[in-house]
Amino acid sequence: MKIRRNKDGQQNLNDLRKALAECQTASVHKLSGNWVVSKLVQGNTWFETPTPHYYDERMAIQKALFGEVESKDEVLYYKGK
Repeated sequence: MKIRRNKDGQQNLNDLRKALAECQTASVHKLSGNWVVSKLVQGNTWFETPTPHYYDERMAIQKALFGEVESKDEVLYYKGK
């Protein structure tokens, strides 16, 4: 699935949500105000990792799908394109 960019250079949140919905090995949910990333490991065991308090939904989904959060430099790079 292609994830489009917004005019400000960030990955489109709706596209990220759709990609996460199609992914069978990762999920994201909110718990006590913070996002939690769940990854499927070793067959059918889920490993949950709380994210830092400053993560928003976009960052949590990026962490779940790609293993890392997009840097500000990457966003600025795509903003100019």
